[in-house]
Amino acid sequence: MTDATVFTPVSSDVCKLELQAYYFPSPIDLNLVQTHYQPYQVLSADPLVLIMPGNAHVVVLRFGAVVFWRCAKPVCDMVLETIQHLMKMNPPNSKVQDTLVVLVKQPEERVNFRDIWLQDLTLEHIRIISETFGQSVALRQCELSVIQALKTTTPVVKALKARGELIPSAKNILKTVGFTLAVRESILAKLCLFDDPAETRQSERLSRLHNLLYGQFDIKKRLLSLQEKVTFLSDLRGCSLRSRPPTFGETSYNGIDPSTSPGPSGGASDESR
Repeated sequence: MTDATVFTPVSSDVCKLELQAYYFPSPIDLNLVQTHYQPYQVLSADPLVLIMPGNAHVVVLRFGAVVFWRCAKPVCDMVLETIQHLMKMNPPNSKVQDTLVVLVKQPEERVNFRDIWLQDLTLEHIRIISETFGQSVALRQCELSVIQALKTTTPVVKALKARGELIPSAKNILKTVGFTLAVRESILAKLCLFDDPAETRQSERLSRLHNLLYGQFDIKKRLLSLQEKVTFLSDLRGCSLRSRPPTFGETSYNGIDPSTSPGPSGGASDESR
């Protein structure tokens, strides 16, 4: 790996850039969205990076995330409404919105709880940061769905452990579990998109930044936790259908009581900054 990558400078008249991330729980057709903007606005096709007035930028990611760089609220609202209309889907989930601060013209590149330091702003940096930030909000959406299912199944777990049989309302509860399992393929498909960006294989500098971002957002840890919980739900449903109490040691959930399952966590969530 070398640093032969040609970086594309991006103009910025300020040192502090505020980012906002939103998430649509459905894929976005980047080609369709691109047709609604002028060619000069398109800096990158995938992810779709658009330049807006005042050196603001919008990054639209195929798996449903949209990241705004220094965009005014009217611009954010307009872009989100455009995507919603084009894709014929519901507004982004307000519970998974997140914010981030990027400081440019810094002496070194650094990632911490409060902000991200960059020596200079380039298109490649915008892509790398937006993809990881977008992955974090996508993970939060998946975490919320799975955690809600785990809470719903608590009576099932207790009944199976205590009596080895389903409680009267268990079948209704299992419908909720079934719904969660129905979106399992969708969740796992999103997780498969979490590959390292191509730029990281060509530049040590970008690879280092990507690794720092991955660590700060706890991406790998959260991916593992999410996969374990989805596996637990699958095992629980199978045990319930056989009316056999689940042996937690046989699952990937490590015996954690669903009723005490923690909420979603992100390395750069509002609470941590």
